[in-house]
Amino acid sequence: MRPNRVKARLRAGEVSVGSWLTSGSPLIAEVMAHVGFDWLLVDTEHGAIGIETAQSMLQAISTTETVPLVRVAWNDVALIKRALDIGAYGVVVPMVSTREDAVNAVRFSKYPPEGIRGIGGVRRLLYGGPDYLSHANEEILVVVQIETAEAVRNAEEILLGGGDRCLLPRPQRSFGLVEACPPTGQPRPGVRGSGEEGAGGWQEAWRGGGHPLRDAGGGRGMHGLGLSIHRLEQRSGLPGSGRPDELGGGRRARVICR
Repeated sequence: MRPNRVKARLRAGEVSVGSWLTSGSPLIAEVMAHVGFDWLLVDTEHGAIGIETAQSMLQAISTTETVPLVRVAWNDVALIKRALDIGAYGVVVPMVSTREDAVNAVRFSKYPPEGIRGIGGVRRLLYGGPDYLSHANEEILVVVQIETAEAVRNAEEILLGGGDRCLLPRPQRSFGLVEACPPTGQPRPGVRGSGEEGAGGWQEAWRGGGHPLRDAGGGRGMHGLGLSIHRLEQRSGLPGSGRPDELGGGRRARVICR
């Protein structure tokens, strides 16, 4: 099976840089992939990207070494298995608020006996390789989003939910706070403190969490907390006009997980 380069980087404590795709354009997906990102995520939670379009976008990404990820619309076994069957090498699962939610996200993403993912689909074999079934449970990445005050209270239990996964806090609407992340992109002191307190546990489990950032200075600060996957967004211009190694050049970044 084709190795999941993002998971390998996570385990090695290395930084991975990627971006999200929301336009539903396979051409834009292909252009972005050829920029050289470590990963690209097709967002099917918000917007109008359907399963057929998502598959075409994953095929475009697969013309490169960039790892294809999909954010599903909900923590649902049918949505997760379809995303994986069309070639996603990882899923981002929104609105995970309890340990049970996290356990289910992992179970839905893995084949028996570790999970309940059904066996089917052709593209997973074309992209992953003929031995996909033997190694998918090891290579597929599961990222859970922490988006509610309940989720923050349960963060430690969510971390203990089993499986190799990452945490993605959403300060804009998490922690039960209004304007937890101001326009500067830097979390307010109380929110940042929550990240600092949890960083030790994240590092021990090679999992982690992060906050939206708008500049490289914030990214460097989060590196100190052991956060090592960044999302880059362009302020202007055409997709693909920048490069992942330009994190220090004024482009916005979002630390997603470790």
